[in-house]
Amino acid sequence: MILLKVFINSFLISCLFISTNAQVPLIQWQKNYGGTLDDEAFSIVVLSDSNYVIVGGSGSIDGDVLNHHSISPGFHIPDVWLIKINALGNLQWNKCYGGSFVDEGRSVIQTFDGGFIITGSTWSQDGDVIGLHGSSGDVWIVKTDSVGNLQWQKCLGGANDDYAFQISQARDSGFIVVGGADYGSVDFPGYHGGIDVALAKIKNNGVKQWGKCFGGALYEAGSACKQTLDGGYLIAGFTGSNDGDVSGQHNSFTGDIWVFKVDSLGSIKWQKCLGGTDDDYAYELLVNKDGSAFVLGTTSSNDGDVTGHIGSSDLWLCKIDSIGNILWQKCYGGIYPERAQSVSHTSDGGLIMIGHATGDDSLVAGTHGSVDYWICKIDSLGNFEWGKALGGTHDEHPFAIKETLDGGYIAVGSTTSRNSGDVTSNHGSKDYWIVKLAPLGLSVPEVENSFMELTLFQNNDQLNLRFFSKKNQSAQLFLYDINGKKVFEKNISVNEGINYTSVNCTGFSKGMYFVKIYAGMGELGEKVFIE
Repeated sequence: MILLKVFINSFLISCLFISTNAQVPLIQWQKNYGGTLDDEAFSIVVLSDSNYVIVGGSGSIDGDVLNHHSISPGFHIPDVWLIKINALGNLQWNKCYGGSFVDEGRSVIQTFDGGFIITGSTWSQDGDVIGLHGSSGDVWIVKTDSVGNLQWQKCLGGANDDYAFQISQARDSGFIVVGGADYGSVDFPGYHGGIDVALAKIKNNGVKQWGKCFGGALYEAGSACKQTLDGGYLIAGFTGSNDGDVSGQHNSFTGDIWVFKVDSLGSIKWQKCLGGTDDDYAYELLVNKDGSAFVLGTTSSNDGDVTGHIGSSDLWLCKIDSIGNILWQKCYGGIYPERAQSVSHTSDGGLIMIGHATGDDSLVAGTHGSVDYWICKIDSLGNFEWGKALGGTHDEHPFAIKETLDGGYIAVGSTTSRNSGDVTSNHGSKDYWIVKLAPLGLSVPEVENSFMELTLFQNNDQLNLRFFSKKNQSAQLFLYDINGKKVFEKNISVNEGINYTSVNCTGFSKGMYFVKIYAGMGELGEKVFIE
C-alpha cells in the first residue's frame, strides 16, 4: 500500500510537470570562488547596477581569498568572507572579517546608506572582533561601507553560545537580528530553557535598543525576521516546546515551524505552530503589502496543517494572514528528500524558491549527484511553473536565490564537484558556487561562450596554449593543481581569431593540472598532464 501510494503521488506530479510544458531558463554563467579549504556562501544582495554582493564563510588562505585572519594554516578556521562580483560573475573585490578563531557570515543586506551589514557568529577575541562575551560564540554584526571597508562591529551574547541567521533593516534605519541563544545571555534576557530564539533590535550605529529570548523548555531557533506594516516584526523558525511562549505544538517528540509576531519593543502579540506530527522547520519568510506573509520550510509531515506531502521531506510553503492563520499551503518535491532554503518575490507576482534535491523524480528532474541545487518557480497561488536541478557529481548545497534586474535568477551556495555536470572548476574542498540563470526566452547564442577550441601541448618546460576568441578582450589565465590550489596566474590580451600564449612550467611538480581562461562571457577549461 505504501509503495502504491508513492507510485500514485509520483505519477500524478509527473503528469503535472509534463502538462505544464513550461519553458525552463538556461544557465547564463556559473562561477566558483574560494581556495583550497572550505568556502561556503549563504546570502546575496542584487545591487541596482546589476552587480552582486555575497557573504559566507571561508576557511581558505589562498586562491581568491585575501587577508584571512587565521593563524593556523591548513586548518578550516573560517572568516566572514564578503565578495563583490559584476553582472558577468567576475570578481571585483573581496574582504575577510574576523579573528584567529571561527567567524561566519550568514546574512547580508544593503543598507540605506549604500553600505552593507552582515550578521553571523564569532568565537574570536582578536582581529576585527571586539567585545566577545567570554570564550563562547556571540552573535556578530559587521557594518561596512559600499566597498567593504569595516565601519563598526558589534558582539551580542553572554557566557554561552549565541548565533544569528538573518538581519533586516527597519524603517527607522535600525536593524533587527534573529538567531538562537544557548542557556540565556546578558544581551538576550528572558531565557526559558534549552535553546531559545534570540531577537535584538539595534540602532544604525550598532547600539543595542533591546534584546530578548523567546521559547519554551526545549529547543527553539529563529531563522528569519522581517518588519511588518504596523512597525512590529514577524519571526519564523523552529520549536520543540509546548510551554512558555509556545502553544499548539503538534508533537512533543518532533518539532513545528514556529511563527510569532512582536511589537516594536519586542512584546509578543501572537504566535502559531505550523506543521504536523513529524519534523517541520522554517527557513525564510516574506511579508506582503497586504499584511499577509509567505513562510517557507521543510516538512516530513502529512497531517495536521500539512496536506499533499509527496515523500520523505518536501519543500513546504504556507501563506498566512496578518495574525498567522493559514490561507493556503503546498508541498513541492519528489519521493526523495528535499530541504528548503530560500524564497524571494518575483516581478511577475510569483515566487522563486531554492532548496536541496537528493533524487531524480516527479517535480525534481535532471539531478546530477548526491545533493543538487533545486530551483522551483511558482505563481502567486503556489502553482508549480517550472523546476531546475543544478550541480555536478558531488555535493551542491544552496542557500539563497534572488531575481536579477534582467528577469533572470541568481543562486548561491557551495559545491564540492569539479569539472562535472554544470560545475566547470573547483579550487579545492568546498567553493562558493554562483549560478546565473538567463531570463526566459533568452536564446543560447546570446549567452554562448566567446572562447572556443582550447588545445594544450608541452614542449620541454613550456606549456603552450592555442585557442579561438570571437572578439578582442582582456582575459585571465589560471593553472590549478589536482587539489584545486592555484599555482599560476597572469593577465593576457586576447585578439579576435586564433590566440597563442604559454606558461613556463619550470619548478612545477609532475602531475595533472587544470587550465582556466576567462573574461566576461568567455570561459575555457581543460586538463593537462605536465611532465
